[in-house]
Amino acid sequence: MGKHDWNAVDWTKTNAQIAAALGIRAVESVARKRRELGKAPVYPPTPTERIAALERECEELKRSRSRVEWLARRLLGILRSHDCDEGGFTPGELLIIQRAKDELREVSDG
Repeated sequence: MGKHDWNAVDWTKTNAQIAAALGIRAVESVARKRRELGKAPVYPPTPTERIAALERECEELKRSRSRVEWLARRLLGILRSHDCDEGGFTPGELLIIQRAKDELREVSDG
C-alpha cells in the first residue's frame, strides 16, 4: 500500500473508484487509508439522486435540441429566400448564421 501516492488521490471519488484507478483489489485498503488521512467518506449516488441527475440532463438536451431546431429553421428560411446572384447576406442574416455556427459548435462540444 506504500507504493501509491496517496496525496495525489482524488478523494471526491468513492473507495471503489479509487481502488480501480490505483489497481488495488481490496477496496477496504482504500477505506483504511481514507480513515488514516482523515478524508471524508464519499458515497455513490442513490438511485433517486441518479434519476434526478439524468432528468436534469434530459431537460438540458431537450433545450439544446430546441435551440438547434429553431436555428435550423431560420437558416433554411434564409437560404430559401436568398438569391445567390444577389451577392452577400444582410447583417441580420449574417448574425443568425454566426449564432447558428456557435450554437452547433457548443452542442457538438457538449
